[in-house]
Amino acid sequence: MSSEKCVAFILLMALPALTGCAGGGGNPREQAAQRLEQVRQIPTVDVSSRLYTQALEMKAAGNCAGAIPGFYALAQRGAGYELAQYHLADCLLAGAPRSLSATRFLDGLVWMRRAAEAGSPEAQGALALLYLDGPAGLRDAAEAAFWYELSLANPAAKRPGFTPLDRSKRERLEAALSPALRAAARERIQGWQKVVWSAPKGALSPAGESILGGGRQGNDGDQRRHRRRGPPAG
Repeated sequence: MSSEKCVAFILLMALPALTGCAGGGGNPREQAAQRLEQVRQIPTVDVSSRLYTQALEMKAAGNCAGAIPGFYALAQRGAGYELAQYHLADCLLAGAPRSLSATRFLDGLVWMRRAAEAGSPEAQGALALLYLDGPAGLRDAAEAAFWYELSLANPAAKRPGFTPLDRSKRERLEAALSPALRAAARERIQGWQKVVWSAPKGALSPAGESILGGGRQGNDGDQRRHRRRGPPAG
C-alpha cells in the first residue's frame, strides 16, 4: 500500500469519530480526500535549502572553511543561486592573500563578479569595494562607481534579508568616488542587463566538493581573463 493510501485509510477510519465528537456531519470520504490534499500541500524543506542554511550557519560562526563546499555545490547551479555565489566569494576572499597571483583570491573575484552580474546587490556592493581598494592591478575607480551605483539602484536591495554594506564601507566608497564618476556611473547603469552564468556542460563537480579541489573547470577561463586583461568592463 502506498504512503498516500495509508494516510487516506487512517483518515477514513478516524474521521467518523472526529466528526461525531465535533457534532459535525458531512461525507467522511470527501473530508478524507480534502485532508489528503492538505497533506500533499504541506511544504517540505528540500536538500538545497538545508545545504544553504547549514552553510550560512557555519559562515556566521566563523567557519568559512566548512561553509565553502556547501556554497560551492549550490553556486555551480547558476541561475537562482546568486546569494550562494556571493557567500562563496565572500568566504574565499576572506581567507585569501590580496593578490591577483593568488588562486584563491581569483576564485573569489570570479564568483563575486558572477553574482554581481546576475543581480545580487550584496555582490555588487562588495565588487565596488574590490575595485576601489583591491590589489593594484584590479583598482579602477570608474568600475567601483559603476557597481556601487548599481547596488544602490538595485530593486533586489528591498527584499527581506538583504544585507547592505557596512556603514564604514559605504562612507569609504562615497568619500573616494567623485561626483563626476558617480554621475557617469548612473548613466552607464541605465542600459545594464543581468548576465547569468551557467556551468559548462560536464563541468559540475559532485555536491560538496571544494572550489579548491577538483571542481574548478568552470573558473579557468575567467581566471585567465583577469590575469591577462584585468576585470572586464561592466
